[in-house]
Amino acid sequence: HFQLNAQAVPPFSSIEGNLLALSRHITSHHLPLSLQTSLRKGHEGAWISELFELNSEEGITYYATVETADCKVVLKSNGQSWTPYNKNKKD
Repeated sequence: HFQLNAQAVPPFSSIEGNLLALSRHITSHHLPLSLQTSLRKGHEGAWISELFELNSEEGITYYATVETADCKVVLKSNGQSWTPYNKNKKD
């Protein structure tokens, strides 16, 4: 793990040890305004259980896990809009 401004920043590396990406947990306030708005607007009644950004050579990608009592959805964004990445029904 790396430390950046007293925050853990886990690295992702290849088998050869090359750095591929860094990730960090964030709050919704760290998202671009357009993503904050669309995340709230598209998921009324749900809560955000996890939110992180992944910084790689391809740029920054955001992942948000939103949940309701019945469902858990992971959303992905390149900074423009959210797209479903994974969806699971709860037991």
